[in-house]
Amino acid sequence: MFNQIEHICRYGLSVLGLELSSANVAAARVRTERMIKQWSSLCRSVGHESKTQPPGNGSLVFSSCEVTRNSDLDEIVADSQPSKSNVDDSYLLCGLHTCGSLGNDLLDIFRRNSSAKALVAIGCCYHFMAEAYSHLPEATGEVAGDNCLFPMSSYLNSIRFSLGRTARMLASQSPERILLSGIETSVQSMFFRAVLQELLGRHGVHLGSLDRVGKIDVTGGIDFVQYVAAARRVITIPSEISDDDARACLADFESLKSTIAVIILIRVMLAPCLEQIVLLDRALFLLDQKNVADVHLVSLFSPVVSPRTWAICAYKN
Repeated sequence: MFNQIEHICRYGLSVLGLELSSANVAAARVRTERMIKQWSSLCRSVGHESKTQPPGNGSLVFSSCEVTRNSDLDEIVADSQPSKSNVDDSYLLCGLHTCGSLGNDLLDIFRRNSSAKALVAIGCCYHFMAEAYSHLPEATGEVAGDNCLFPMSSYLNSIRFSLGRTARMLASQSPERILLSGIETSVQSMFFRAVLQELLGRHGVHLGSLDRVGKIDVTGGIDFVQYVAAARRVITIPSEISDDDARACLADFESLKSTIAVIILIRVMLAPCLEQIVLLDRALFLLDQKNVADVHLVSLFSPVVSPRTWAICAYKN
């Protein structure tokens, strides 16, 4: 945050940060004001020349606003700076970790808005992205061919390409983080989740598309009985399923644990490939536009720190 404020001010940038949550906006304002008040001590702590305030004349403004594909950015920018009569008529559009279809919306806004001259877009949560040609139960039912659905590019639309929710979930995974934390943790978590589903099936319970067990921490060495107990707090598990039932089901499938490990390794290797399909589709969509001069995929972050390392950078003619 310190470096961000310093660069904004040093280079005279006017930055407008948009966030849906008003609570997050309020917290960001407080944090920024606190840092500016303590600027001198912050400079010393990072080895910079001590200054009483940030250099230059840049500005950082936060605003609570919902951004959709139909948003009028010119109006949002003007409303955020009512005291300025000569608001810049061009800007760089930056989306940091735009969730699901918001990443697609951002590209469409960039395409349509003449004031947006450059773009830096970093997506995330691809499993929340709506698809045009998915025929699976989780399909959104939205109209195929909509620019803000996946796929966006004319080529993938021409072949009616579909990923499906499982592939989109995988595209959001970080191989580097999984390998850093140890593949054993992922194996244990997925193995317990698979056995739980079999246990429920034996008792006539079949999880629906909206039933989510979520992340249950298995790093503390919990056994399957404890895992089932934790799952009871998230989903409905019949009371007649006993601890002995859980142990018996686990014993029946213990020999398949090594197979689960192989499947996870394959999934880990496929994750970057699936993410690249999403990224390349978005890049091709921009290249399809006559007013876009060039598009680049740029790796910006350490994949351990930020699983979404790739930014789509583009500029107009």
